[in-house]
Amino acid sequence: NIWLVLCYWLSLVVLQRHPLGEPSMGYGRVIYCVDIIFWYIRVLDIFGVNKYLGPYVMMIGKMMIDMLYFVVIMLVVLMSFGVARQAILHPDEEPTWRLARNIFYMPYWMIYGEVFADSIDRKTSVHSKPSVNLPSKLPPCIPGAWLTPAIMACYLLVANILLVNLLIAVFNNTFFEVKSISNQVWKFQRYQLIMTFHDRPILPPPLIVFPHIYIALKRLCCTCRRKPEASLLCAVSL
Repeated sequence: NIWLVLCYWLSLVVLQRHPLGEPSMGYGRVIYCVDIIFWYIRVLDIFGVNKYLGPYVMMIGKMMIDMLYFVVIMLVVLMSFGVARQAILHPDEEPTWRLARNIFYMPYWMIYGEVFADSIDRKTSVHSKPSVNLPSKLPPCIPGAWLTPAIMACYLLVANILLVNLLIAVFNNTFFEVKSISNQVWKFQRYQLIMTFHDRPILPPPLIVFPHIYIALKRLCCTCRRKPEASLLCAVSL
């Protein structure tokens, strides 16, 4: 919550200090847009009170944890294909950040079904789009370019058929596991949410800063009062 409030105040300060049209205005808007994403996601906490939506929120949390392990395995498979493909098709490319992006860009979108059919084979992609005034230019002779479609076929087989279906099976297992105890999950989440809001300050963000200042001063005063009492107890014990 503290980080979200700080990001909100930072974006507000940037937007107020610079007039409309300056480049920094765009940075403030970007910070505000990213911050508001997390504020909207926090609405899911309120759904925990609902008897039907509460268990689904818990399912999403458990599935996100399971998906992290899946992402690690997927990242290894993705990098093995992306590095090999980029090294074979673009052997003379200079080392830049764009090169690192290209290693992950196409293989990642291939998981969702976008196979970039026009760039699978360089010879096919060049002859499929001939120029109007110039004859078709032959593609550069790259050793091992024929290996790229074979590697891509193996990658799609493992990523789309094996790993994605494995993740779906794990999600189904989590769904039925939480569904069997949905009533207990709902009661627990409702109690936890009620106790969370019971311990929070009354004022909403961004005015929540003032209750936090009051709590800090109150604890400081309590600490100062305890020190004389502690010294008095020590003197009595001696």
